[in-house]
This record gives sequence, structure tokens and C-alpha cells, in this order.
Amino acid sequence: MGGWIPSINEGYRATFGFTSHCEDTADGAVLTGDIQYVDHGVIIPNAKGKGNHPMAIHMNITDFYAGEPLSGSCKDNDDAIFHGAAGTDGRLVAYCPQPSTGSDCGLALVVVIDTGNNGASKGDTFSIGLSGGAFGGYRNTGPLGGGNITVGTP
Repeated sequence: MGGWIPSINEGYRATFGFTSHCEDTADGAVLTGDIQYVDHGVIIPNAKGKGNHPMAIHMNITDFYAGEPLSGSCKDNDDAIFHGAAGTDGRLVAYCPQPSTGSDCGLALVVVIDTGNNGASKGDTFSIGLSGGAFGGYRNTGPLGGGNITVGTP
């Protein structure tokens, strides 16, 4: 699934793609997958001084939940809110810059809303907020300008 929303800088797009899978287990719902996000309007100088590239991050959905099952079933957990938080073992869950800039990773909150209607102009939205790390303070949200979000269980 994926698409684009307007960049935080007018005239550009922020693109995203994600895969997610939910499996019901005896202990609860286990989520796995990845999120890739690129804001083409936010230009980052190359760490080695060789050109620039757009802001890009990668997040592992499994890390958002520290690999722990969620209570209930997959059907109960299809709200598509992914958030980084301190795990019960004290480990921080992170987004990381791509390609690596040598900067620290940070925490992320991602919310995707599927209105149940196919198509970009049908009200689906994508929101992201980052704290700490290379892009701490970055926030973007908006209706899809292209693409589609489909949330649910297979």
C-alpha cells in the first residue's frame, strides 16, 4: 500500500509505502511489516559532501510493538496506528534516516486512515510525527493526493 501527500514544503510530494501483516496467535495479534517515507521537499545535505537527497526514513512495524502480541485479534487491531514508545524492557523503538547520515534514530508516530473507499480523492489520510534523532520535530499530515490505503485483515 502506498501513495503520496503534499510535502511540508509547497510544490513537492511526500511519498510513502508500507506493508503490514497481522497474524492471530494464542497470545494475541502479532503485527509485522515495514514503512518507508520520503519527503521530496525536504532536502538533506549528503554526509560526505557529495550532493543532496530528500529526507527518507525507514520504520519496522514489528519494532513498534517490541515483537509483543497485541491484546485481542487482528480484527480488533486494524486501526493502523503505529507508534514508537519505550518497550517494557527499556528499549526505544525507532525510525532511522535512509541512507544513514550518521545521525541518531528517533521515535515515530504514524497514523493511516482508510475510509473504505478506493482512490486517492476518497478521504484516506496519512500522518507522521517524529521526535528525537535526525528529524525530530518533523510533522506532516494530509489526505492522499495519489495512491490508496487499505487497512484490514486478509
